[in-house]
Amino acid sequence: MRKIAREIVEGSVVLLKNEEELLPFAPGTKAAFFGRAQLETILSGNGSGAAKAGHTANILEECERREICPVPALKAYYEEQVGKSAQEKQGDFDFSQLKEAVNSGLMYEIFGKYNPPAAEFSVPEELIRQSAGETDTAVLVIGRQSGGEECDRHLEDDYYLTPSEKALAAQVCGAFPRVAVILNINGLIDLSWLEEYPGIQSAVFLGVPGEEGPAALANILCGAVSPSGKLPVTIARHYEEYPAALDFSWDKEHPEKILTYEEYGLDTAANGSKGFAKSPVTVYREDIYLGYRYFDTFGKKPLFPFGFGLSYTRFSTADVKVEKTENGLSVTAVVKNEGSRSGKEVLQLYSSAFGTETKHPYQELKGIAKTRELACGESETLSLTLPWEELACYQEKTASWSIESGGYLLRLGNSSAHTEIVACVRVGEDISVFQTENCLGIRDCNRGRIEFLAPPEASAVPELPQAVPVLELTASEVRPQTPAAPMPLEADWESFSPEELAALCVGYGPGT
Repeated sequence: MRKIAREIVEGSVVLLKNEEELLPFAPGTKAAFFGRAQLETILSGNGSGAAKAGHTANILEECERREICPVPALKAYYEEQVGKSAQEKQGDFDFSQLKEAVNSGLMYEIFGKYNPPAAEFSVPEELIRQSAGETDTAVLVIGRQSGGEECDRHLEDDYYLTPSEKALAAQVCGAFPRVAVILNINGLIDLSWLEEYPGIQSAVFLGVPGEEGPAALANILCGAVSPSGKLPVTIARHYEEYPAALDFSWDKEHPEKILTYEEYGLDTAANGSKGFAKSPVTVYREDIYLGYRYFDTFGKKPLFPFGFGLSYTRFSTADVKVEKTENGLSVTAVVKNEGSRSGKEVLQLYSSAFGTETKHPYQELKGIAKTRELACGESETLSLTLPWEELACYQEKTASWSIESGGYLLRLGNSSAHTEIVACVRVGEDISVFQTENCLGIRDCNRGRIEFLAPPEASAVPELPQAVPVLELTASEVRPQTPAAPMPLEADWESFSPEELAALCVGYGPGT
């Protein structure tokens, strides 16, 4: 199981930046390690996302095992500081009383408070100069386990670097010309600072990887494994570039910052919120333009696009074939390792609708496929399938999913920002795929009061490259889908007491 866990992390770590091929480190490379997370490596999140294990190796230990050698004096300093910090934390909570705390609801008073990032240790300038005299290479580990059981993360000193992190980054980048940043974080943080320091040549998104994460990271840093993870999110340069930035309020410790129905001109009572001093609300004005769909459709260039991830080698894609099958489209392509190291590549299939009555995002992800480990010069044919129903969109007027008349471009690439048109599907008439019913629509009292994102006018359909196949789709080729029957509820709910039902609703302990 440990081997499987490690391999999962090795396949998901994302290499965001690697200028001058700083990574991987050669065996015996000496590096100055900074950041308390090198020793206090964050393996899981908080609250219901927390996990505990016995002793697990940290990033520094695993890097040493892989012959990445830390500066001894700097290592000793961090070990001393972490030891002192651990002693100061003792006595915060008696974990022998954990069961009672859970059953009484006290758990929410203890863990329901915001958990800020731990301050970085202030490294003496003399020690930094001494370390820089031994090596020109530094590894800066940024750790983040903020939030809480009932708390969202904060913007200041959480999404943005804390003052102690800013000071440490400035110190490290001012003393070392070659810096690799490791992001051991439980969510996105501001990464615009990666562009502020020329010395930051590499950046690795580790996330919170579980107990085998440090070993997996060390295997990547030393080159035993080539990174092959891809971003499942879009990373903007600035927080304000996310369309939700104006609407998302997060700080329950400062109620005055939390947005309410009234601030949007909405009726609190009509929305079912009565008897409360304050009725928070978050308006999702993005509509269908979430994540990369927003950035691509509105022409916003992010810092790192959705699906992005570098490798220690390079790949080519050729011999792309797109064919109709009984149930959809079959896309095959030959991926070849053109570089000097072994590695894996991920192909991503997107579709772009044009000439349809309903507005669509610029492109939508429809499929992914990953190669096996390819040696230098080795190739593999990857296959992706796109069922016909994946071209359908929801029609509120008819409460159905249908493939609209118009055209659909298929794009193939290795990120949302790097795709090529490989086929076009033309549909002459609307094709019904799935009949359902409208649920969870906008309340009548809110209609016309919320301004949703409106995309720019669709540009002209790009000219198809030569030899790109154009396929026709008719209604006779698409099988209508039958709604699945709802699953029966086996429980005899009338036998539950009100206290037991309440415990199920709030999800803590064996009861009240």
